Amino acid sequence: MQKYVITEVEAREIKANIKKYRKTTAYTKLQAVMLMGEGKNVHTVAEITGYHYQWIYVLVKQYCTQTFEEFIGDNRGGAHRKNLSAEVEEEIINKFKDKAEKGEIVSLSEIREAYDEKLGRESANSTFYGFMHRMGWRKVKPRGRHPKKASEEDIEASKKLKVV
Repeated sequence: MQKYVITEVEAREIKANIKKYRKTTAYTKLQAVMLMGEGKNVHTVAEITGYHYQWIYVLVKQYCTQTFEEFIGDNRGGAHRKNLSAEVEEEIINKFKDKAEKGEIVSLSEIREAYDEKLGRESANSTFYGFMHRMGWRKVKPRGRHPKKASEEDIEASKKLKVV
């Protein structure tokens, strides 16, 4: 098993360049590697950085085997992307806002078509309803009839009653 070591020269290089990465995950990763290069104990480095001590060894290995850009990059997997910018979302909803303010009926299917057209693909329900929530819109559907409304027979019978 190969042992990966950070030299003091590498630690000084990192220390000189670490200020560029303040308030990022790259900063903490570089800090862990730098402290290991300065000869700190792995448990001390873990305490300072908040990483588990075993993760420190993984970071040292990554620093030794990857390019610098790969090491400081955000290599998370998954769908970490924004569908549409806030300006484009506002543009879409403003088309329908005027229509709604005039009292006209605006259907979700119309808005969804416009959203999907701008997106360039069909969106998931959760994505679309998240968009509607961000815009402060909600699905409002008028009731067909009141649930406690009397039947037609009762209404006609009450019209025939004479009040004495």
